[in-house]
Amino acid sequence: MKNLFFGSHFFKNSKILYIYTNILVSIFSFIRQFVFIKTLDFIDLGVLTIIQTIIMFISMFQLGMLNGGYRIFSLGRITMMEKTNNIIFTFIITMCIILLLLWSIFHFSGLLVNYNYFVLVAILLGIITLMNNWFLNILIATQDLQKLNKINLLSAGLSLCALVFVKYWGVYGAIVALSVQPIVFFLLCVVQVKAIKPTGLIYRKTLVKYILTFGFVPFITGIFSQLNLQIERWGIEFLLDTESLGRFYLVFLYTSLFALIPSSLNSIFFPSTIKAYKDKQFDIFKIKLKRYAFLLGTYIVIAVFFTITLFQKFIDYFLPLQSDNVQYIYYILLGLAVLTMSEIIGLIYNATLRFKPLFWAYCTSTLINLVAIFLLYSFDKYSLTTVSVLRSVIGVYIASFIVLGFLYYRKINYVKFV
Repeated sequence: MKNLFFGSHFFKNSKILYIYTNILVSIFSFIRQFVFIKTLDFIDLGVLTIIQTIIMFISMFQLGMLNGGYRIFSLGRITMMEKTNNIIFTFIITMCIILLLLWSIFHFSGLLVNYNYFVLVAILLGIITLMNNWFLNILIATQDLQKLNKINLLSAGLSLCALVFVKYWGVYGAIVALSVQPIVFFLLCVVQVKAIKPTGLIYRKTLVKYILTFGFVPFITGIFSQLNLQIERWGIEFLLDTESLGRFYLVFLYTSLFALIPSSLNSIFFPSTIKAYKDKQFDIFKIKLKRYAFLLGTYIVIAVFFTITLFQKFIDYFLPLQSDNVQYIYYILLGLAVLTMSEIIGLIYNATLRFKPLFWAYCTSTLINLVAIFLLYSFDKYSLTTVSVLRSVIGVYIASFIVLGFLYYRKINYVKFV
């Protein structure tokens, strides 16, 4: 594995550079979040979390169009790629108009009051982020990673420069710094990437159905995953307070950083693995799965070891005000690790179009989450500690469901080549 990360192909292989670029971007992101935590109080951090939650919430409205489009682009059929791109652009623009109209209604009716313009900023950033997710899908599916690396580095680097505003403008400067990366990423993609430019805005019912054939169930699965996060965040906001949400900010930061490398690995292996299965090249498919499993497993072991042995000391030295909140990281770690490892089987489900275990795992986990929060609050046991433990339990539950589903499908020979 030495050659994979430190060999002679380091400066030539765009896939390897993609991983290194994402690591560097994650360092930039950590520095940005570090400045936020160091400079802002818990109330301001809670406001930032609300904005980021709305951005995340908007991504839930894409209905699986991006998931299906990603798979279609991965298969490399030029005609279908163009039509799919046009449809998705039409869809996102329509969504943007609807959300802005809704904001206008709430604004002029006086329902938003204190968070009026924060919500507007969050909506605009949410739409830009959704568009960026589609651009990202195109670049990954077409394996144009060299261009993606440059765009990622430049947009992340400029967002780092914008941190100077946090010192002078507080939470407003933090919002500016938070906005720079998605806006710059969007503009660079529009200017430099020809493949993303639509040839027209169209709507065809049959094509939408075709895209959703591949994307709707994975999207619904993702919806339940996002719902769990939304329930957790809004539960803390309404059942505890904004300050508690700010104290939990370290957990949000840690999980986003933890997921970066697994996300990068998935981006590298997903298109080629899906194509290998579609072309019935099962030997290649199996080899890619084993490589993916080895790299993902190695990363998880290293990340968990670092967290257990050094993370508390790191936070004590650099973020002493957050020292008491490291305990929540330990509580979520088991669930986070096993759920991340289950992504290997998730890739198999995507290749074989067997989505039922994923769907039911996340669907039932949301119900369990809601019931558990209700019971904890009813018995006056709802706290950041129990929220953290519950998150880990949910993660273990989902991963177990996914593994059991895989074993069932193997038994009935749906995936006998694995």
